[in-house]
Parts: sequence; C-alpha cells; structure tokens
Amino acid sequence: MKQAILWPVLAMSLSAQGPSFVNEAAIPAPVDAVWRVFTTSEGYRALGVAKAEVDLRVGGLIRTHYQATGVLGDEGTIVNRILAYEPGRMLAIRIDQPPKGFPFAEAWKATWSVIHLSDLGDRRTLVRIASLGYGEDKESMAMRRFFEVGNEATLKTLQRHFGQHPVAENPVTVVQRPAQTKALIFEVMIPAAAGAVWQAFTTSEGLRTWLAPNVTVDLRNGGEWTVHFPGGSTGGGTILNFTPERELTLAALAPDQFPTVRAERTQATFEFMPKGNSTLVRLTQTGWKPGEEWDRAYAYLAQGNRQLLETLRRRFVSGPINFGKQGGQP
Repeated sequence: MKQAILWPVLAMSLSAQGPSFVNEAAIPAPVDAVWRVFTTSEGYRALGVAKAEVDLRVGGLIRTHYQATGVLGDEGTIVNRILAYEPGRMLAIRIDQPPKGFPFAEAWKATWSVIHLSDLGDRRTLVRIASLGYGEDKESMAMRRFFEVGNEATLKTLQRHFGQHPVAENPVTVVQRPAQTKALIFEVMIPAAAGAVWQAFTTSEGLRTWLAPNVTVDLRNGGEWTVHFPGGSTGGGTILNFTPERELTLAALAPDQFPTVRAERTQATFEFMPKGNSTLVRLTQTGWKPGEEWDRAYAYLAQGNRQLLETLRRRFVSGPINFGKQGGQP
C-alpha cells in the first residue's frame, strides 16, 4: 500500500510516556508559501496526492485521494479533521477516516498530529510534524514505522516541489498589526500610471478587465463597489468616501462564511500613489474586533486580499482577462 498522508511523521521520542515521534525537514520556501500547501485545496497536492479538498476551520475536514481517477468521498478517500490552528504557525489534525484497506484497524483512532512551521530565514521554513497518541501494542508500533517512513517521504516530496517550483519574491507585501491597532496592510507596485490603475479599480468596465465579469461600481459616497459571484453571493462593499485617483474607502463585506463580520463590516482604504511610471497601491483594512470568527476572517483575508492585489497587478503585467474565453473568475 502506498504510504499515505494520514499525518499520525529524524524520528525521536517525545516523552517517556509513549512511542510518539517527530519528523522534520527544512523546506526551501517562505513560511506563507508552505502554510498554503497545508491549508488550501490547491496547495495540498504538492504533498503528493492527486486530489485534495481543505476546509480551513476548527472542525473542518481535509479530504485527499491518491488516485487521479478517484472521487473525493469514495472508499479510497483519506479524511483528516482539523482540531486547531494558528495561521502561519501551527495546524493540529487527527484521522477521521482512513481509506479502505488501511492495515491498522484500531491504532489510528487514538492518534493525532501537530504540524509546526518555523521561519529559518533566507526564505526557508522548518516543518516539524509531531505524531502523538501511539500505544505500545503491536499494531500501534507497526503503524508508527509505517508513518515514520511515509511522512519522511512526504516531506521529501515537499522539498522537491519547491526545488522544482521556487517561490518568486511576492510583489505584494503584507503587514499584520495586533492589539488595539489591529490591521491588515497590503502594498503592491503596479507597472502603470495612477490614472489607469484608478480606472481599472473604480469603474465597472475597469473591474471587468481583471476581477470578475459581473461587477457594479457606483462611484459616489454611499455607492456600491460590488462583485457578483455565481450562486448569488457578493463581495466588495459600500463606498464611504473617495478622492479621485488618490484614495477609495469601503465599508467592506466579509465572505459569507463569516456572517457576523460581514454584517458589522470592516473598513478598507485603498491608496493610489504615483511612483514614476508606476503606482504603489496600499490597502489598509481596519475595524477588527475580538472573537473567534473575527480571528478566522482576519486570517482568511490576509490571504484573500493579497490575491486581490496580485490579480490587479497581473492585469497590467499580462493584459486584461477575457472572462468569456476563460469561463469565470481568475
């Protein structure tokens, strides 16, 4: 049987109480890139699986399949459940359902794993996977050996992935402010004049060249800056104020999975600053409140708004997107 990513992974004893163990490896990629591998459906395939679906929330499932012809949800699906996570640093999971034919019928039920990411500097990340809950019975010891080998192979797969697909310097920088001044701050340099970037960002016609085919921009105080997604959901927000070609502030809508944050809104200010023939775009998102849902939304939008500005930059690097040809959002 192929060594599977069930995550019960050097091998060293963690304590004298049981034969739990650790696998670790230095990965040639920055922490945020490695975090995306473990916490996104697209990224997870870098670990060697053919199909993956990740629902990043406490209690959410990570479903994977090694067979390209398999279907997630069939008897060959591997299911892990997320117990806890700290964005960019830690992910704790346990096996929820092994695939059919898994040779350890009982031992997996008591185990769990904690994945730690540490910044080694020089755009490298230490991945440390502590496997816990193993017993001293014959089946548990056999499963331990199975995963000592399998998880080591998985980490080598991850090293090869980033060796073959190095992560370029990200054009979008992100600053996360904690405590009373909690904020998300993003900056990206766009290779175009401020007027052109402003037009692409603050008109319906402009948004359709890079963000989505179905958008509405009513550039006035109280007007809408809205993206209409298939199925009826919307993103964007209400325009609070603006200065032409300089600044736009929205009462921003969070995604539907964060209903409280969506209802109460955050404030997103986009600044457009000429820099020679280019434009520095800065997004500052404030108004964050304490609470588990707010923390999850903060972590989600730290990635989501980075992608928004990356997409805006690509529009001027590679040209407008033909949504009719591509069939949907970028």
